[in-house]
Amino acid sequence: DADDVMLSVQDDDETLTIYDHKNDLRLVRRRLDGLLRVLALPDGCLARTKTRGLRVSKTGAEQRLGEEIQHIAVHRTGFLVGTRDRLTRHDLTGRKLGEDRIPSGVSSFTMVGDKLILGFRDGSLEWHRDRDRSNQRVFADTPSSPVVALEAGPLNTVIAGYANGELGLWSADRGVRLDRWRLHGPVRHLVLSGDRLYAASDLGDHRVVQLRAYRAPYCALLTEIWRRVPTRWESDHPTL
Repeated sequence: DADDVMLSVQDDDETLTIYDHKNDLRLVRRRLDGLLRVLALPDGCLARTKTRGLRVSKTGAEQRLGEEIQHIAVHRTGFLVGTRDRLTRHDLTGRKLGEDRIPSGVSSFTMVGDKLILGFRDGSLEWHRDRDRSNQRVFADTPSSPVVALEAGPLNTVIAGYANGELGLWSADRGVRLDRWRLHGPVRHLVLSGDRLYAASDLGDHRVVQLRAYRAPYCALLTEIWRRVPTRWESDHPTL
């Protein structure tokens, strides 16, 4: 949940600041040359510069995560760090859990359960499980634009943001698209907090999407649909 993490701010002058937003305290402030990306963690943040990847704790301690880092991602139980052809998996404390080779063209990634979700520069999405390249699925109905953000959604779904501003929700099991939205400008941030998706673009456009329906049990959701849709009974059948 977004309320459980530190507030991490990336300024235009390549300064990183970490706040304890619940207690309104500034914990860390330092300049990182070539700072490109910051992602919040429960006890600090994950940062990527032009030359390296770092985990910065709320005490200011730095953990080096490698050189020539091209992508970073935070998921519910840990984080991922990727170079051009390799990806390392870490828990939230920074402990390395494993390493995988990744195919060329990857532009974003995340974890949904035990599935590694990969987004590509051509817009395609696929998942891999247990590091077995034969155990994979290619997603359907994806835009022809680079995937620039991925976030695990409710009930085994994944949310993808694209460079052309498109947003979509896919079933991580079946690879089918369930919903879609659009922002003005490349998608920059995706955060799922409770039943709400918060999305923002590089150009300042933003949107809040209610995803409660995707968490509801099937019978409860069907009951709610019938309650809202005006119907009447004719010849022992509901009629709209």
